[in-house]
Amino acid sequence: MELSDEQKQQLKTILKEQSKIAAIKECRAMTNLGLAESKQLVDGLEAELKAEGWEPARGGCMGVMLLAVALAGWLGG
Repeated sequence: MELSDEQKQQLKTILKEQSKIAAIKECRAMTNLGLAESKQLVDGLEAELKAEGWEPARGGCMGVMLLAVALAGWLGG
């Protein structure tokens, strides 16, 4: 299935501002495709973004954990 330019831009925005999972969910909702097909489309859009120099945000739970350990060390020491 081919996405319109508007759909591609919408999914790229979700990838940048939210998460890959959110983009896959939105892709499924807008296209009625299955999980595998939607993931494949989103993977392609993610590859386009990376080719343009975008990198997904890193951190998540590990970032919060490191912050908590650093803060605990600072407060305790």
